[in-house]
Amino acid sequence: LRRLSADFDLPFFECEPNHLPEIRLGSPYLPKLEGIRNVLSVIESAIENALDEDRRHNALLLKLFYGFSIFLGLRMSEAESIRQSQIDLSVHWGGKNMAWLVLPQTRSNYWTTASRIVLLPRQLHTLVKYLLSTNADGFAFHFRVNGVYLPAIESVIRDQLAALQVVMSKWHGGRHLFRTLMVEYGFQFDEGGAVIGHQSSGHEIFNFYSPHQLSKVWESYEKFADHIAALISWKNV
Repeated sequence: LRRLSADFDLPFFECEPNHLPEIRLGSPYLPKLEGIRNVLSVIESAIENALDEDRRHNALLLKLFYGFSIFLGLRMSEAESIRQSQIDLSVHWGGKNMAWLVLPQTRSNYWTTASRIVLLPRQLHTLVKYLLSTNADGFAFHFRVNGVYLPAIESVIRDQLAALQVVMSKWHGGRHLFRTLMVEYGFQFDEGGAVIGHQSSGHEIFNFYSPHQLSKVWESYEKFADHIAALISWKNV
């Protein structure tokens, strides 16, 4: 409306309209970087001060799952159901060695014929290798509680966070933050949609609708992960 009088000769539009309010599209929930740093600080302290190996293992696993949210934008339903067979740590693609996570049946690909594949950034490699289960038919990650191995499902993850008295930002907020940072970093809209798996755009990694320059997107994503790590003060293990 503010451009009408300049672009068109409209005699009835003679006054400057009031300024329109700022409009934000999408969910209004976006965690603050300081809040994320605080959560990581508590988890890091739990890792460093763990009284036994089981508690250290559990704190490291919480850090990994927090990384899944912040670095990959995974939904809780995607993160809690990861199986050991979905992770490949020795992929050779485009002359490079990399690791990736295959999400075969998620909200993002109900109506497509291919899985969504997510690149695992180097910030998560050591954690994944150390914590990954050896049972190829079972859950990829387990917490250790009183001698029992508990699959890392949502209820157990939240119980472990509560045990550390972590006031964690809403899990899905990590996905919102991840997408917002992608836009600010300069990813094209469809490239970002491909990485996080937005079915509404018809784009997923490694299916017929993916961006043609897949390797280019992944190269940018690796640098982007370094950018996120710097913003949230992530410490590599």
